[in-house]
Amino acid sequence: MFLTGKKTFLVLCFIVAGFNLQSQSISTFEMLNKYNKLGFSIGGAMFEYPKINPLEGSYTIKPIPIPSYSFGITFNIPIKTHWSIETGIFMVNEPSIFSKIVIPKEELFEDSFQDLEFETKMYSIYSTSLPILFKYNFEIDKKTILNIQMGLKLMYIIPNFSIGKISIGLSDNTIYSLLRIYTDSPDEYITGSFVYGIGYSYAFKYCLITTSLKHIINFQNTNNGYYYITNLKNSADSYGEYKLSGDYFSLNLNFQFLKFKSKKKVVK
Repeated sequence: MFLTGKKTFLVLCFIVAGFNLQSQSISTFEMLNKYNKLGFSIGGAMFEYPKINPLEGSYTIKPIPIPSYSFGITFNIPIKTHWSIETGIFMVNEPSIFSKIVIPKEELFEDSFQDLEFETKMYSIYSTSLPILFKYNFEIDKKTILNIQMGLKLMYIIPNFSIGKISIGLSDNTIYSLLRIYTDSPDEYITGSFVYGIGYSYAFKYCLITTSLKHIINFQNTNNGYYYITNLKNSADSYGEYKLSGDYFSLNLNFQFLKFKSKKKVVK
Protein backbone atom coordinates (compact mmCIF):
# COMPACT_ATOMS: atom_id res chain seq x y z
CA MET A 1 0.00 0.00 0.00
CA PHE A 2 2.87 2.33 0.85
CA LEU A 3 4.60 1.59 -2.48
CA THR A 4 1.39 2.18 -4.38
CA GLY A 5 0.89 5.53 -2.67
CA LYS A 6 4.49 6.51 -3.36
CA LYS A 7 4.15 5.64 -7.06
CA THR A 8 0.94 7.63 -7.28
CA PHE A 9 2.65 10.61 -5.67
CA LEU A 10 5.55 10.43 -8.14
CA VAL A 11 3.18 10.22 -11.11
CA LEU A 12 1.31 13.28 -9.85
CA CYS A 13 4.63 15.14 -9.45
CA PHE A 14 5.60 14.34 -13.05
CA ILE A 15 2.19 15.47 -14.31
CA VAL A 16 2.41 18.76 -12.41
CA ALA A 17 5.99 19.30 -13.65
CA GLY A 18 4.89 18.56 -17.21
CA PHE A 19 2.09 21.14 -17.03
CA ASN A 20 4.53 23.65 -15.53
CA LEU A 21 7.07 23.13 -18.34
CA GLN A 22 4.32 23.33 -20.95
CA SER A 23 2.96 26.61 -19.54
CA GLN A 24 6.49 28.00 -19.27
CA SER A 25 7.14 26.92 -22.85
CA ILE A 26 4.02 28.73 -24.08
CA SER A 27 4.82 31.92 -22.14
CA THR A 28 8.41 31.86 -23.44
CA PHE A 29 7.13 31.56 -27.01
CA GLU A 30 4.63 34.38 -26.46
CA MET A 31 7.32 36.66 -25.05
CA LEU A 32 9.72 36.04 -27.96
CA ASN A 33 6.94 36.26 -30.53
CA LYS A 34 6.03 39.82 -29.46
CA TYR A 35 9.23 41.13 -31.05
CA ASN A 36 10.34 41.29 -34.66
CA LYS A 37 12.20 38.27 -35.94
CA LEU A 38 14.65 40.60 -37.66
CA GLY A 39 17.29 42.25 -35.47
CA PHE A 40 20.80 43.63 -35.58
CA SER A 41 23.86 42.65 -33.61
CA ILE A 42 27.18 44.26 -32.72
CA GLY A 43 29.97 43.27 -30.38
CA GLY A 44 33.58 42.50 -29.67
CA ALA A 45 35.74 39.46 -30.28
CA MET A 46 38.93 38.08 -28.79
CA PHE A 47 40.82 35.74 -31.09
CA GLU A 48 42.96 32.89 -29.85
CA TYR A 49 46.73 33.31 -30.05
CA PRO A 50 48.47 32.22 -33.26
CA LYS A 51 50.59 29.10 -33.06
CA ILE A 52 54.31 29.76 -33.53
CA ASN A 53 56.43 26.77 -34.56
CA PRO A 54 60.20 27.57 -34.65
CA LEU A 55 62.04 25.54 -37.28
CA GLU A 56 65.56 26.91 -37.07
CA GLY A 57 67.60 29.48 -35.17
CA SER A 58 67.88 30.90 -31.67
CA TYR A 59 65.13 33.52 -31.88
CA THR A 60 61.40 33.43 -32.47
CA ILE A 61 58.35 35.67 -32.34
CA LYS A 62 55.79 35.67 -29.53
CA PRO A 63 51.98 35.76 -29.88
CA ILE A 64 50.02 38.70 -28.46
CA PRO A 65 46.28 39.24 -27.73
CA ILE A 66 44.08 39.80 -30.80
CA PRO A 67 41.02 42.01 -30.21
CA SER A 68 38.48 42.56 -32.97
CA TYR A 69 34.77 43.19 -33.56
CA SER A 70 31.76 41.89 -35.48
CA PHE A 71 28.37 43.13 -36.63
CA GLY A 72 25.44 41.75 -38.55
CA ILE A 73 21.75 41.18 -39.10
CA THR A 74 19.99 38.39 -37.21
CA PHE A 75 16.78 36.51 -37.89
CA ASN A 76 15.25 34.76 -34.85
CA ILE A 77 12.47 32.21 -35.22
CA PRO A 78 10.68 31.18 -31.99
CA ILE A 79 9.07 27.74 -31.95
CA LYS A 80 6.09 26.73 -29.77
CA THR A 81 8.38 25.00 -27.32
CA HIS A 82 11.49 26.10 -25.43
CA TRP A 83 13.37 26.05 -28.73
CA SER A 84 14.17 28.83 -31.16
CA ILE A 85 16.40 29.16 -34.23
CA GLU A 86 18.76 32.02 -35.06
CA THR A 87 20.34 32.77 -38.43
CA GLY A 88 21.48 35.88 -40.27
CA ILE A 89 24.54 37.44 -41.90
CA PHE A 90 27.63 38.47 -39.92
CA MET A 91 30.78 40.38 -40.76
CA VAL A 92 33.95 39.83 -38.70
CA ASN A 93 37.15 41.88 -38.91
CA GLU A 94 39.64 39.03 -39.42
CA PRO A 95 43.21 39.40 -38.10
CA SER A 96 46.26 38.17 -39.98
CA ILE A 97 49.51 39.05 -38.17
CA PHE A 98 49.71 39.66 -34.43
CA SER A 99 53.11 39.05 -32.89
CA LYS A 100 55.94 40.53 -30.86
CA ILE A 101 59.69 40.27 -31.31
CA VAL A 102 62.36 40.88 -28.67
CA ILE A 103 66.01 41.13 -29.77
CA PRO A 104 68.83 41.74 -27.25
CA LYS A 105 70.86 44.90 -27.83
CA GLU A 106 73.99 42.75 -28.35
CA GLU A 107 72.46 41.46 -31.62
CA LEU A 108 71.98 44.94 -33.13
CA PHE A 109 74.63 46.37 -35.41
CA GLU A 110 74.77 49.75 -33.71
CA ASP A 111 75.22 50.28 -29.99
CA SER A 112 71.89 50.49 -28.18
CA PHE A 113 71.04 51.19 -24.56
CA GLN A 114 68.15 48.73 -24.54
CA ASP A 115 66.79 45.62 -26.20
CA LEU A 116 64.62 45.96 -29.28
CA GLU A 117 60.95 45.15 -28.63
CA PHE A 118 58.39 45.63 -31.37
CA GLU A 119 54.81 44.47 -32.04
CA THR A 120 53.30 43.79 -35.45
CA LYS A 121 49.51 44.07 -35.75
CA MET A 122 47.62 43.61 -39.00
CA TYR A 123 44.05 42.80 -39.97
CA SER A 124 43.45 41.13 -43.31
CA ILE A 125 39.86 41.62 -44.39
CA TYR A 126 36.23 41.10 -43.33
CA SER A 127 34.79 37.60 -43.48
CA THR A 128 31.12 36.98 -44.20
CA SER A 129 29.32 34.20 -42.38
CA LEU A 130 25.89 32.60 -42.23
CA PRO A 131 25.20 30.93 -38.85
CA ILE A 132 22.41 28.51 -37.98
CA LEU A 133 22.04 28.20 -34.21
CA PHE A 134 19.57 26.19 -32.17
CA LYS A 135 18.66 27.77 -28.84
CA TYR A 136 17.05 26.22 -25.80
CA ASN A 137 15.36 28.92 -23.72
CA PHE A 138 14.81 28.96 -19.97
CA GLU A 139 12.31 31.51 -18.71
CA ILE A 140 13.63 33.13 -15.53
CA ASP A 141 10.69 35.49 -15.06
CA LYS A 142 8.18 37.36 -17.21
CA LYS A 143 10.87 39.58 -18.75
CA THR A 144 14.03 37.48 -18.60
CA ILE A 145 15.16 34.47 -20.63
CA LEU A 146 18.38 32.49 -20.37
CA ASN A 147 19.41 30.33 -23.33
CA ILE A 148 22.05 27.83 -24.32
CA GLN A 149 22.88 27.69 -28.03
CA MET A 150 24.72 25.46 -30.43
CA GLY A 151 25.08 25.19 -34.19
CA LEU A 152 27.19 25.68 -37.28
CA LYS A 153 28.43 28.63 -39.30
CA LEU A 154 29.24 28.82 -43.01
CA MET A 155 32.03 31.36 -43.64
CA TYR A 156 33.43 32.96 -46.79
CA ILE A 157 36.95 34.42 -46.66
CA ILE A 158 38.03 36.68 -49.52
CA PRO A 159 41.45 35.51 -50.78
CA ASN A 160 44.13 37.65 -49.15
CA PHE A 161 47.75 37.79 -48.05
CA SER A 162 49.66 39.94 -45.56
CA ILE A 163 53.28 40.99 -45.20
CA GLY A 164 54.66 42.31 -41.94
CA LYS A 165 58.15 43.77 -41.88
CA ILE A 166 60.46 45.42 -39.33
CA SER A 167 63.48 47.32 -40.64
CA ILE A 168 66.20 49.24 -38.81
CA GLY A 169 68.03 52.30 -40.08
CA LEU A 170 71.68 52.92 -39.27
CA SER A 171 73.45 56.23 -38.84
CA ASP A 172 74.89 56.00 -42.37
CA ASN A 173 71.33 55.79 -43.77
CA THR A 174 71.66 52.06 -44.42
CA ILE A 175 68.42 50.13 -43.81
CA TYR A 176 68.32 46.41 -43.12
CA SER A 177 65.44 44.03 -42.51
CA LEU A 178 65.19 42.38 -39.11
CA LEU A 179 61.82 40.61 -39.27
CA ARG A 180 59.52 39.52 -42.10
CA ILE A 181 56.23 37.67 -41.71
CA TYR A 182 54.23 36.35 -44.67
CA THR A 183 50.72 34.92 -44.32
CA ASP A 184 47.94 34.07 -46.74
CA SER A 185 44.44 32.65 -46.62
CA PRO A 186 43.78 28.95 -47.31
CA ASP A 187 42.92 27.58 -50.75
CA GLU A 188 39.39 26.76 -49.59
CA TYR A 189 37.69 30.13 -49.35
CA ILE A 190 34.44 28.68 -48.03
CA THR A 191 34.73 26.88 -44.72
CA GLY A 192 32.67 26.03 -41.67
CA SER A 193 32.74 26.57 -37.94
CA PHE A 194 31.24 25.02 -34.84
CA VAL A 195 29.51 27.50 -32.52
CA TYR A 196 28.29 27.16 -28.94
CA GLY A 197 27.48 29.62 -26.20
CA ILE A 198 24.98 31.13 -23.78
CA GLY A 199 22.65 34.11 -23.97
CA TYR A 200 20.68 36.37 -21.65
CA SER A 201 17.61 38.23 -22.91
CA TYR A 202 15.68 41.02 -21.23
CA ALA A 203 12.35 42.24 -22.56
CA PHE A 204 12.07 46.01 -22.43
CA LYS A 205 8.86 47.76 -23.40
CA TYR A 206 9.85 48.34 -27.02
CA CYS A 207 12.97 46.21 -27.47
CA LEU A 208 14.29 42.74 -26.65
CA ILE A 209 18.02 42.96 -25.91
CA THR A 210 20.05 39.75 -25.85
CA THR A 211 23.63 39.48 -24.64
CA SER A 212 25.43 36.44 -26.06
CA LEU A 213 28.80 34.91 -25.24
CA LYS A 214 29.92 32.47 -27.96
CA HIS A 215 32.94 30.37 -28.83
CA ILE A 216 33.60 29.91 -32.55
CA ILE A 217 35.84 27.02 -33.62
CA ASN A 218 36.84 26.91 -37.29
CA PHE A 219 37.29 23.72 -39.28
CA GLN A 220 40.48 25.13 -40.86
CA ASN A 221 42.98 27.92 -40.19
CA THR A 222 42.20 31.37 -41.55
CA ASN A 223 45.90 32.29 -42.07
CA ASN A 224 49.09 30.29 -42.54
CA GLY A 225 52.61 31.55 -43.17
CA TYR A 226 56.24 31.90 -42.10
CA TYR A 227 58.41 34.33 -40.22
CA TYR A 228 62.07 35.16 -40.82
CA ILE A 229 64.46 36.88 -38.39
CA THR A 230 67.58 37.97 -40.24
CA ASN A 231 70.67 40.22 -40.13
CA LEU A 232 71.59 39.61 -36.50
CA LYS A 233 75.08 40.57 -35.36
CA ASN A 234 76.08 37.39 -33.51
CA SER A 235 73.49 34.74 -34.45
CA ALA A 236 72.40 32.92 -37.57
CA ASP A 237 69.04 33.60 -39.18
CA SER A 238 65.90 32.13 -37.56
CA TYR A 239 62.63 31.12 -39.17
CA GLY A 240 59.48 29.18 -38.40
CA GLU A 241 55.80 28.65 -39.09
CA TYR A 242 52.97 31.02 -38.21
CA LYS A 243 49.44 29.58 -38.02
CA LEU A 244 46.27 31.42 -37.05
CA SER A 245 43.22 29.24 -36.44
CA GLY A 246 40.77 32.14 -36.47
CA ASP A 247 38.96 30.69 -33.43
CA TYR A 248 37.56 33.35 -31.13
CA PHE A 249 35.22 34.26 -28.29
CA SER A 250 32.58 36.87 -29.05
CA LEU A 251 30.43 39.03 -26.79
CA ASN A 252 27.53 40.54 -28.73
CA LEU A 253 24.40 42.58 -28.13
CA ASN A 254 21.37 41.79 -30.27
CA PHE A 255 18.41 44.17 -30.61
CA GLN A 256 14.89 43.14 -31.67
CA PHE A 257 12.18 45.77 -31.62
CA LEU A 258 8.55 45.30 -30.67
CA LYS A 259 6.21 44.36 -33.51
CA PHE A 260 4.16 47.23 -34.82
CA LYS A 261 0.44 46.55 -34.59
CA SER A 262 -1.76 48.50 -36.96
CA LYS A 263 -5.06 49.65 -35.54
CA LYS A 264 -8.03 48.30 -37.44
CA LYS A 265 -10.73 50.82 -38.28
CA VAL A 266 -14.20 49.77 -37.37
CA VAL A 267 -16.69 50.45 -40.16
CA LYS A 268 -20.12 51.38 -38.84
